[in-house]
Amino acid sequence: MADDVYDPEVVKDKVAGEPLVEFDARFAALLTLLARSVYGTHVRKGFHSPPRTVPHLMGMVATELSEIIENDRNGVSASESGKIPPFNQMEEEVADAILRLLDFAGLHGLDVGGAVLAKARYNEKRPHLHGKRY
Repeated sequence: MADDVYDPEVVKDKVAGEPLVEFDARFAALLTLLARSVYGTHVRKGFHSPPRTVPHLMGMVATELSEIIENDRNGVSASESGKIPPFNQMEEEVADAILRLLDFAGLHGLDVGGAVLAKARYNEKRPHLHGKRY
């Protein structure tokens, strides 16, 4: 990953002040459908037997996020994934965290796609840094 991805001026120049992705209803519906599908797969693979608590499921998300940090600390984030080549370690762990969140959304019947769409649109209208220091 390029270091300039963290430089707000470089990012601003690259996107010319426009949103990176135009979200729409199709995206929202597909994301919610994906959540249901991921949940179904996790049920079939035994990840919900016995039933899991909210703290357990969010702990699993945190575990995946910790693996991203650990890979970065060890300097292997850009290394090719051994499980899903040609993707790298960081892409694999981000995917794992997203899948865990989608599983949670599927379990609870959340309209995660609609919520992501609504939140993205809301955030586009917020001030720089959402009015905070960082």
